[in-house]
Amino acid sequence: MILTGFLTVIAQLLGLLFIVTSMLAMGMSLTTAQIIEPLKNVRLVILALLANFVLIPLLAYVIILVKMIYWF
Repeated sequence: MILTGFLTVIAQLLGLLFIVTSMLAMGMSLTTAQIIEPLKNVRLVILALLANFVLIPLLAYVIILVKMIYWF
């Protein structure tokens, strides 16, 4: 039982490590100009921010409400 918990923790940590190192590798392969160029498109930046901070949380909330309605 203890070994199972230990292996679960190790698997979770290795998964997180893989994600972080993959993101770092991708980010370090870009130049500063490649990072700044898309940020010049103000409309795209605003739409991306709205999607990430308004639409997706709202969608998650609606999904939770629907699940709660049909759960009981």
